[in-house]
Amino acid sequence: MPLAPRPRSEAAQQALQVVELVGRALAIAPGHSLALLYQGNALLRLERKDEAVRAYRAFLDGGGRGEAAERIRRILQQIDPTRAEPAAPDIPALVEDEEPAS
Repeated sequence: MPLAPRPRSEAAQQALQVVELVGRALAIAPGHSLALLYQGNALLRLERKDEAVRAYRAFLDGGGRGEAAERIRRILQQIDPTRAEPAAPDIPALVEDEEPAS
């Protein structure tokens, strides 16, 4: 990934540094879930939404789960609703001896 010009704010400089360092880590261990998560977070802070979405997708596709995965799904729904995963359907449980509705 080519390096962008250094942003001026300290927070943006730190986010860019995270992107660079995590990129090196991913070159050594591709698909490392936490590295992908941190990369997505830093890219989002830099307003590089498309790249953040790709990092978050890779995190989820690589098996990201638990509370972090739920947060990422919510973030994806906000920043890219057209590509966010659909929510799980709300399917009522069948009660014993109950016929399913047709």
